[in-house]
Amino acid sequence: ETKIDGNISSVGFNCYTYTNIITHGNFKKKLFSGSASIDDPNIKIDTLTGSLNFSKSDPEFNLNANVGRLNLKNLGFTNDSISLTGNFNLDFTGSNIDNFLGSAKLYNAILLDNEKHLSFDSLIINSTVANGKKYLTLETNEIEATLNGNFKILELPDAFQLFLNKYYPAYINKPRRKIENQNFTFLVKTKNVSDYIALINKKISGLYNSIFIGNINVAENTLNIHADIPQFNFSNISFNNIHFTGRGTSDTLTFNGNIDDVIINDSLHAPCTIIQVIANNDVSDLTVNTSANKTLNAANLSARIQTKKDGFQLRFNPSSFAINGKKWSIEQGGELELNKNMLMASNIKFSQNGQQILVSTEPSAIGSSNDLVVGLNNLVIGDFTPFFTKEVKLNGFMSGNV
Repeated sequence: ETKIDGNISSVGFNCYTYTNIITHGNFKKKLFSGSASIDDPNIKIDTLTGSLNFSKSDPEFNLNANVGRLNLKNLGFTNDSISLTGNFNLDFTGSNIDNFLGSAKLYNAILLDNEKHLSFDSLIINSTVANGKKYLTLETNEIEATLNGNFKILELPDAFQLFLNKYYPAYINKPRRKIENQNFTFLVKTKNVSDYIALINKKISGLYNSIFIGNINVAENTLNIHADIPQFNFSNISFNNIHFTGRGTSDTLTFNGNIDDVIINDSLHAPCTIIQVIANNDVSDLTVNTSANKTLNAANLSARIQTKKDGFQLRFNPSSFAINGKKWSIEQGGELELNKNMLMASNIKFSQNGQQILVSTEPSAIGSSNDLVVGLNNLVIGDFTPFFTKEVKLNGFMSGNV
């Protein structure tokens, strides 16, 4: 049995030196009970009280803490300037998230991203076991998530990688370690999560009031997911009312999506877009159908995509689209190949009653890359200018090579 009253001036961890730590407590047979505090420029814990029990196979934690300052970027945990304050209540057993049982709570919280106040004041994680199955829930102001069944969160990325390797073996490697059977269902509900999404990728926004539901069974080689997303933005492209389902088996992935409207700019919309992808052994058959808007009247596109280690090859099937009431055809056999070093195109032909657009590549006179060559023949300028400008109106015909 040992009693400790300590003042620690500094201690290094994760390339950061923590300062001004005070601790009081007792160690007895792998059980610590007591209190601690820290007053560092980037982390301040006024009071941390409770116990840690390491006498059992899984450690037990029963702690309460008042965190007055936590600057995650300066401590080396995030790239963005994120800070957090709040009260923690930890009452669980386990050494990692997979043997975690009990609850972890954060309340009266304030979360800031570059001094911007995010919608966040609480976080509750609960984990229980009943009838041989684990039930894990996570709840914040803007997200609710549940996992139910037999799963290991630390192996989930490998489980998804295992499935994707079946469909795209040239691009996705097998997991290095053997994956134990995972058989579980999941449900994720979001509210206003745009600020959280921006912490991961500034180009993505939306995903509010969305639902993701599905299940994974590694032993039976089944993967199912269903999603309803009211709105999603990537860069400057908006997707409205997305509904998609995905189903994976031991060798084939099928994806079906319906989007009420894809907005590329004020003039270019793709309403009522239907997407289907069937993937097997690095080959994806893709079809895209859209209905009419003022400029792009409709589109029925079909292609086969061959995934490769460092890129992909796209080969058009007979396809069509309509612009300004005129139906354009895409001839079968046109190919586009892109890898990390080169773009190659051949026999890509768009035609409409004497109008033609030909796309190909040729070796560049400068360097070792290819030049993209676009041939135009009797192109009606007035059909295409609305895609780019509303203020300027041009009419006439264009022929030539770019």
